[in-house]
Amino acid sequence: MEEPYDQKTTEQIRAFYKQRSRRPAQFKIGEDGSLNTYSKEGVLESTVSLKTFRPITTEERAEMDTERLTKLSALDLLYEQERKKLHDAYLNYKTTGEVLPVVQANQNVLTAELRRVDARSAVRGVKTIPIPTTNQILFDEPYEQRKLFGTHNLLGKDDMISEGIFVLERRPFTSTHFYGRYEKAGTPLPAPVPQEGSVAGAALLSTGVTARIFFSAEDAQNGYLSPMWPVDFVYKETRYSSAFQAYEAERMAEKGQTEVRDKILRTRSARTIAVHTRKVTEPASNPQALWLPILTAVYNQHPELVEKLVSTGQDTLVYADPAVGGGGVGVGSDSKKILDPANWRSPNVVGKVLEGLRASMREKAPAAEPPPPEAKESVITVEEQEKAKTGAIIRAVTGKIKIRK
Repeated sequence: MEEPYDQKTTEQIRAFYKQRSRRPAQFKIGEDGSLNTYSKEGVLESTVSLKTFRPITTEERAEMDTERLTKLSALDLLYEQERKKLHDAYLNYKTTGEVLPVVQANQNVLTAELRRVDARSAVRGVKTIPIPTTNQILFDEPYEQRKLFGTHNLLGKDDMISEGIFVLERRPFTSTHFYGRYEKAGTPLPAPVPQEGSVAGAALLSTGVTARIFFSAEDAQNGYLSPMWPVDFVYKETRYSSAFQAYEAERMAEKGQTEVRDKILRTRSARTIAVHTRKVTEPASNPQALWLPILTAVYNQHPELVEKLVSTGQDTLVYADPAVGGGGVGVGSDSKKILDPANWRSPNVVGKVLEGLRASMREKAPAAEPPPPEAKESVITVEEQEKAKTGAIIRAVTGKIKIRK
């Protein structure tokens, strides 16, 4: 980890606080946070200006990632070149018997590989996790204080792990580069740098990762990612008006709720669908196995949505469904807790499925739009729904009018 001050300044700071505990009148902290030393007569003798720590900006993190990937690409190319030289040197050795070029080429390959490792993981180390007690792991043994491993352990075996568990840690950046910067007091925060082709609607998670948080189809920035986004498509010979409708219809079929499923197909409103299904709280037996083919069908039948999905780049996609087990993270988009993945109560199935589709579709060459599959069953059309609304209004009005003979 890089130190914010050089050795001389660090010693001055330590000396200041040591002297301040003895003579506070002569060692004062200024309004700007500087460490000021005064003589007995009150004359300022020296000042140490402290730096301030600020969080890293989204633009700086993106620039760091880009530089790291560019460096890795160049080192990968260098590594392959050195490997080829080693191969050629070995073939020459088999013909001429010259060993020195092979040794030198092998050393060059090793150097290139070490440079790649350094670029991949700027911080590498081993962290020791102390041996846990039994009640920390086995919750049905709340009063058992013996170590789970070690000389005297619950399993009655010999010493298995006497010094703890060792974990290899790798990080792409040092802590001071990853989390923020130390700068002189008063240094303004860097202004955001507009990026060509950038899309609004991104948020920064507590882990430092850029994310697109979405839930409602009415969201002007990320609504197109929502399963409630209105889009007609065919799945299992049934035409649906949204991925959310298809998921709920399939979930109701799985739970034997055929009447509720029929009600779902008689509306195009996500709110009405949620009302119909709110009493069936049990999630699908395998949400990922259900969301994957549904969302795949949506994007295969709508290339315009593929283009929008790919435009999200490498951002993490977070489905802010507050319901647990519904395919989201179990935290609403209006809660600050959603910015910390440690608060998520569900595994973000929809977000992960969309990220997988984005990766696969980015690699595919553009193709002509295939004809939509034939549907044997269909959700109510827009025209039918409007006609039904009009009829309901007329019946409601005429029912209140008393006809006099």
